[in-house]
Amino acid sequence: MSLSYVMWAMERHDGKNFIMAGKTISSFKRNVLQNLKLMLTSRGYRWDYHISGDLPNMLEVTRKGKTNYFSFLVEKTKALRIWCRALRQRAPFLMRLH
Repeated sequence: MSLSYVMWAMERHDGKNFIMAGKTISSFKRNVLQNLKLMLTSRGYRWDYHISGDLPNMLEVTRKGKTNYFSFLVEKTKALRIWCRALRQRAPFLMRLH
């Protein structure tokens, strides 16, 4: 799902900011980011993962002259749980977010 999200963003947008959400940064890196970087590389995308600086935990993705930015929202808050619950109700086909 993360790959199709990035591919959709790269096909339709350039220079935009996108968000991916998770419960903790370590679980997000392990369950999403690690595989996403491999899949992007194998499909000809270039990426740069920014760990610190002005935009920490941000993946900069480039392909065919387009660059977009994917930031990671990581919170253990009630607001994130409510947002995830609402998303699952509106789009039950989506993978459950933990």
